[in-house]
Amino acid sequence: MTKTWQHKRKSIIRRRLWTATGFILLVAIVSFLTASMAPRPIVNWLVNTGVPTQTEVWIKRLGQEVPELKQIFRTQTLTYEQEIVFESLAMTTEIAGFEMIDSNGNVFWSIRGIKPGIALNTQEYFDSIKLGKPIVVKIPQLLPEQRKARGIPETARDGFVEIFAPFAPNNQPLGSFHFYSDLSDLHASLEAKISTTLILILGLILAILAGAMIFSLRTARAQAAEYRARRRKEQTQVEKQMQLSREIRLISELNEWLQSSKSLHELFDMVARFMTHLLPECSGSLYIYSNSRDVLDGAVSWNGATHKDHIQPDECWGLRRGRSYFYGQNEVNFTCGHVERTNKNAHQDPYFCFPVLAHGDTVGLLHLSAAEGVSAAAFAANRKLAQMTAEQISMAIANVRMRDQLEDQSIRDPLTGLYNRRHLNETLRRLLRRADLDGLPLGIIALDVDEFKKFNDNHGHDAGDMVLRAVGAALDKNCDGDELACRLGGEEFALILPNSEQSQLLERAEILRDTVSRITVRYGEKTLPGITVSLGVADFPTHGELPQELLKAADEALYQAKAEGRNTIVLAKPAISQKTSSTTPCNDVPQQKKTC
Repeated sequence: MTKTWQHKRKSIIRRRLWTATGFILLVAIVSFLTASMAPRPIVNWLVNTGVPTQTEVWIKRLGQEVPELKQIFRTQTLTYEQEIVFESLAMTTEIAGFEMIDSNGNVFWSIRGIKPGIALNTQEYFDSIKLGKPIVVKIPQLLPEQRKARGIPETARDGFVEIFAPFAPNNQPLGSFHFYSDLSDLHASLEAKISTTLILILGLILAILAGAMIFSLRTARAQAAEYRARRRKEQTQVEKQMQLSREIRLISELNEWLQSSKSLHELFDMVARFMTHLLPECSGSLYIYSNSRDVLDGAVSWNGATHKDHIQPDECWGLRRGRSYFYGQNEVNFTCGHVERTNKNAHQDPYFCFPVLAHGDTVGLLHLSAAEGVSAAAFAANRKLAQMTAEQISMAIANVRMRDQLEDQSIRDPLTGLYNRRHLNETLRRLLRRADLDGLPLGIIALDVDEFKKFNDNHGHDAGDMVLRAVGAALDKNCDGDELACRLGGEEFALILPNSEQSQLLERAEILRDTVSRITVRYGEKTLPGITVSLGVADFPTHGELPQELLKAADEALYQAKAEGRNTIVLAKPAISQKTSSTTPCNDVPQQKKTC
């Protein structure tokens, strides 16, 4: 679309240029024709306007030289001296010759030797008498016979004129002067001056037009350049707004997905996928503080980056300084110890280290570096977005950890750290469903601390709590994989052992009984009496197919062990649904037990 607009703009400018050029050429041609043809009419007008005035000057001078002009026109006679004066006047002025004509139009004296009595009663003569002012007649306008009759030489140039000037003192016409004057040089001089003036004026006009055209073109180009710059700026702003909208949308989506993650592992996978789209010009890694807070564990990397399994907190200047660190921003920079340099110019490559903070506590580190082929300037432009992303990640990690802590608190026994009855019920239901689908066995061992009330009565509740914690630790230590140790309440405990046969369950129960009996608990400065437990064993599907059935069977076996003297193991009675070939009543089914 921009290329189309530029093409149209260039076409418009070319059309304007050709139009202006054509107009200037037309003006130049008109100016040339005007400069060539206009001077002559102008000169004729100037002559027709100026000569009569000059004629009046001549007549006034004649009157000064010969005061008897009135008398001369009345008597139509001149003395010799007067004729000499008239002839000298003709020689000292532009007058080539002149006659004096009476009121009837007849010449009564001529400087050219025309005989008196010749009539010059032409139309111009009577017009001058009638109008009372000089009449100018150009010689070229006269026919040859008219020239001959008036005594005008045939060689007279175009500037040769005759002038009829009435002599009418006190408004009484006595006659007329008939002057001849050669104004060719005046014509040529005036034409040259007028031509030069016109050329200068027209040249100035052409220069003004050319200047106006150049100014217009420059203005148009400047406006076009300004418009293009404004369009580029607007387009850049639109692109920035679109990029910002996209980033905000991706950050919003990232936040939504991160908040819905159920575990840190799932959260790290989401971070890697979103960072590839949010910051395609950056390679990055995410490190999370371990529970011990002494190292950071490498969680995930993206866009070709790699991460170490563990790094020390003091290896990163961002973590040590407690704020974001931009390597390459300052004149003096220090490389973080966790950053690997694989090429000779790597020390010049910039990178970011963003401490991941949550509720004022540092939970990790976000490390970003320029992806392959990305310039330092392009990489640095991602700093603000990277900072926003780090904040979103930190909040998500904090929320997942808080949710994990709350969930762990809801399913853990606060005294022993073992899982509670609620979690046992949920887990047992899930494991039974899986065992049923896979056709695998599952066992449960219920145990109870023997004579626990005496510990509380004789040594106090603190001592009793120490006993429970010791038993819980022994149970937790003996669990492996999917095996689960729980405290049901009070001094009662239970273990869930997936994929375990009856023989394996009895063997594990014996191990637990023996392990607990070897526990030594010191309270203050004394050692508490030995600890023993009674155990009841039940398995799926022999003793039940539902969670409540298995728990009930294990509890009944536990109580049977208590009744038989404690510190023993009793295997639960088979469920009625398992007796498919016997008709023996339930109370006649022999009890299976093992006494240790």
